[in-house]
Amino acid sequence: MERGIAKVMAKMGISTLQSYKGAQIFEAIGVSDEVIDKCFRGTASRVGGVTFTVIAAEAFERHALTYQERECKSRTESVGVWTPTHAVGSLSHPAQN
Repeated sequence: MERGIAKVMAKMGISTLQSYKGAQIFEAIGVSDEVIDKCFRGTASRVGGVTFTVIAAEAFERHALTYQERECKSRTESVGVWTPTHAVGSLSHPAQN
């Protein structure tokens, strides 16, 4: 693993791990100064972008879509009541074909 990391660092022009840690070789694109100062201190950004308000609104929207209330039939209404005889018969039929 160390050889792999060293190889990637060499390709990026980084000779020591210490210089990699403080290299600041990335730039934030589409993130506001407010978010950069709080979460990515010291990262360069020439373009503004989303704020915490936008990030929070999108997170709540995605949560609401994922966990929305849905009407659902009870299990017995949607699949019927199965007995062991029904289950064995249903499973053996496809196996015979």
